[in-house]
Amino acid sequence: MPVLEVDGEMLAQTVAICNYLAREFGLYGKTNMESFQIDQVVCLVEDFISATVKIIYEKDDAKKAELMQTYKELECPKFMGHFENLLLKNGTGHFVGSEITLADIYVYDLMWALHARDANILNNFPLVKQHQDKIGSLPQIKAYVDARKLTAI
Repeated sequence: MPVLEVDGEMLAQTVAICNYLAREFGLYGKTNMESFQIDQVVCLVEDFISATVKIIYEKDDAKKAELMQTYKELECPKFMGHFENLLLKNGTGHFVGSEITLADIYVYDLMWALHARDANILNNFPLVKQHQDKIGSLPQIKAYVDARKLTAI
């Protein structure tokens, strides 16, 4: 279970911890509307993860194959299209505003994990690919990712 201890208090739940840290470090937008937009992207990532995880935990091989086909043909392009459209709409190379936010980090992390398993996942989504390159080139992110190991999930 993800937890974070702050001033002797244990904080739980991944999204809540991420939101807390984003606020603490100025990555949660400049206005309430930007914070909402960040939350919207984070929720979209969580929905994408949910669609992925159900395949991982499916025990029946036939059902797993069926889920994987639906994922590759429908789910993945749908979610990737949403990310592409959000980047296009914002027009700054970021999901919200013109500076890095939790939304950028959240999507970067998801795409890093997906790309590690499927090198072609970004091929039809040039704005998402540019975003990955942009966020991945930030010195702090690059140093972390270079030391990071791929996990099972």
